[in-house]
Amino acid sequence: MKRNLLPTRPKPLMALALSLLLGAGPGSSPFPVQAASGCATPGFAAPTNFFFGPEDGPESVAVGDFNGDSQPDLAVASSNSSFVSILLGDGAGDFSGPTNFDAGTNPDSVALGDFNGDGKLDLAVANFNSNNVSILLGDGAGDFTGPTHFGAGTSPRSVAVGDFNGDGKPDLAVANESSDNVSILLGDGTGSFTGPTNLGAGASPFSVAVGDFNGDSKPDLAVANFLSASVSLLLGDGAGGFSGPTHFGAGTNPRSVAVGDFNGDSKPDLAVANVNSSNVSILLGNGAGGFGGPTNFGAGAGPFSLVVGDFNGDSQPDLAVANQSSDNVSILLGDGAGSFSGQTNFGAGDGPTSVGVGDFNGDSQPDLAVANINSGTVSLLLNHCNTPPAAQCKDVTVSAGASCTASASVDDGSSDPDSSDTITLKQSPTGPYALGSTAVTLTITDNHEASSSCSAAVTVVDNTLPTITAPPAVTVNAGTTSCGVVISDATLGGATVEDNCSVSVSRSGVPAGNLFPVGTTPLTYTVTDEAGNTASATQPVTVVDTTPPTLTLKPSLSLWPPDHTYRTLTTAQMVQSASDSCNSSLGASSVVIEKVTSDEPDNASGDGDGNTVKDILIAPGCKAVQLRAERDQTKNGRVYSVTLRVRDAAGNTTRRDFQVRVPINQSGPAAVQEAPAFMVSSSCP
Repeated sequence: MKRNLLPTRPKPLMALALSLLLGAGPGSSPFPVQAASGCATPGFAAPTNFFFGPEDGPESVAVGDFNGDSQPDLAVASSNSSFVSILLGDGAGDFSGPTNFDAGTNPDSVALGDFNGDGKLDLAVANFNSNNVSILLGDGAGDFTGPTHFGAGTSPRSVAVGDFNGDGKPDLAVANESSDNVSILLGDGTGSFTGPTNLGAGASPFSVAVGDFNGDSKPDLAVANFLSASVSLLLGDGAGGFSGPTHFGAGTNPRSVAVGDFNGDSKPDLAVANVNSSNVSILLGNGAGGFGGPTNFGAGAGPFSLVVGDFNGDSQPDLAVANQSSDNVSILLGDGAGSFSGQTNFGAGDGPTSVGVGDFNGDSQPDLAVANINSGTVSLLLNHCNTPPAAQCKDVTVSAGASCTASASVDDGSSDPDSSDTITLKQSPTGPYALGSTAVTLTITDNHEASSSCSAAVTVVDNTLPTITAPPAVTVNAGTTSCGVVISDATLGGATVEDNCSVSVSRSGVPAGNLFPVGTTPLTYTVTDEAGNTASATQPVTVVDTTPPTLTLKPSLSLWPPDHTYRTLTTAQMVQSASDSCNSSLGASSVVIEKVTSDEPDNASGDGDGNTVKDILIAPGCKAVQLRAERDQTKNGRVYSVTLRVRDAAGNTTRRDFQVRVPINQSGPAAVQEAPAFMVSSSCP
C-alpha cells in the first residue's frame, strides 16, 4: 500500500516529504575520502543528475563497491517503490543506469554490511509499510540475491549496522517511527537475523546511529526523535542488550543523526539535522554517556539528512546537509573545536533527502551523491578545491553628471583562478557617488560562495562651471525732494542660475537700506557650486535725476545816468541763490550768463543813444556782463534782459531772466520792455 509520508502522530507539522538515513550511520562509506590538504574552500560543480522517475521517489543513498572494481557505486532506496537500485560507478564521475532489486514495501533506508561473511557487501533495507528489513546478499559482481525479510517495529524509518553482541558478526538497529522504539536484530553471520528485540526511544524515532558514547568499547545507539525534539541515548552492554533511553534536547523535528569527534577530544559527539528549525544541532559528548546542550548552526530549508566528511583537507570533520525544501546541500566546515562555519549551499535536485560521500571521479576529493525524492533523481556533485577569487581595486576619479553624482567601478581586473567558476562583483556603497572622495569596498564572490575584498577611493569632481543670468536692468526716476530712491528686492529681482550641482547665490553692490543714488549702480550676482566653481553677472540699476535746480534772482536794477558808459554787472549782483536736491555743491557760483537781449537796437536813432555800438559785452567765463547806460530818448526806456542759467550734473537746466532798465528820466516811469531788438550770446556751453 502507499505509505504515509508524514509522522503518524497527530502533531502540527510542516509539510514534509520523504525521509532517510544512510546505513551503518549516516554517510558511512567503505571509501573514506579526505580532501587534499590545503583546500581551504571546497567547491562543488553543478549537479549531474541520474534519472529514476518521480514515481519512484529515491530517498536514501549509500556508497560502496558492489562489483569489486575498487570504484565507488551507489545503492538507492526508492520510497515510492518496492525495490532498491544499484548504480555502478566508472571512477570517472559517471554511473550506469539503475539495476533494480526487490525489497519490501516503501523502502526508506539502505545500509551496507557483510552479513554472510563472504567479504562482499550486502544490503539491509528498512521498509516503511511492510514493517520489516530486507537483506539482499551481494555477489561482488554487482548482483544481489534475495530479498530475505526480517520483522521490525511499526513503520521502520532507518537502519544502522553494528556488532551489538560482540560475536564479530554484523547486527542491525532499526528506528521505528510509529511504534516509538528501536528494533535490534542480531546477525548469525550467514545472512540471517533473529527476531527483533524492541527498545524504547522517544516520540517518532526517525534515525539511528552507532557509536561508543561511554568509552567501554561497546557500541551504543543515538536515536533522533522527530516529535519529541530530542536525541535518545541507549548504552549497549556488548551482549545485545541496551539500557533505557536517556534524552538530550535538539532542534525542532530532528530527522537525522550522525556521529563524529567535532571538538578534537577523541570522544564521540552528535550532529542532528532539524527539519522545521532549518538548522543542525551539535551535542558534544563527555565520553561517559552524557552530552552538552545543543549548539545550533544554520542550514538550508528543511534539512533531512547529514553526513560527516573532511571537505577542506584540514583533518577536521565537516558536515554535508541535504535540504529538502531549499533543493540544495549545505556544507558546514568544522574548526575542530566544536564550531562550524556558516553554510555554503550547492544546488541539487528537487527535494533532496539523503546525501552520501565518495570519490566518484578519482581525484582524491570527496564528492557528494544526493537522492532527490521529488524529481526522481540522484545528483552527483563533484568536488574541486576551490580557489577563492582575487579582488583587485584601483582608485578612480570621475566627473559629476547631471545630478552632481557619478557611478564608477573600482574593479581593476578582479578574477578567479578557477576558470570554470562564475563570479559576481558587488561594491559597497553601490553608488552613485557624491562629490568628493568615497571609500568603496569591492567584494568578488564565486559560485561556491568564496569571496575576497579590496578597497579603493572613488573621487567625484565637478568640472562644469555654473551659468548665471542677472535680472534685467532697472531704471527709476529720482523724487523731487530726495536725490536717492529706495528700490525693493522684489523690484530688483533675482538671478537665474543653472548647474548640475547645488549652488549658492550672493549679491553685492546694494547700498545700505536699498537707497540707490542718482546715476548707475552696478550690482554683481555671483553663483558658487559645491565644488567652488563660480560665475558672475552684473545688473545695472540707474536712478535718473529729472528735477532741475532752483534759481532765485535779486530785484532788477536800473542804470542811471544814461551817460553812454559801460556798467559792469556780475552774477553775484543778479543771483540771490541757486540749489539742487542732488548736488549740494551747486550754488550761486554755478550760475552763468547764457545771453543778453535788448529791446532797443545796438545803435538806436536819436541823440540819447550816443551813436555807440557794442552795448553788450559778456565777459569770458560768463560771470559778468558790461551794459552801456544809454537809451533812445524818443521811446519809453530801454530794458536789457540777462538770461541766467544753472545746470545740474544730470543736465537738468533752469533759466531765469534778470532785467536791467535804463529809464527815460530818473523820476519818470520805469522803462517798459518791448520786443527784443538784438541779442548777444555767451560762449559758455
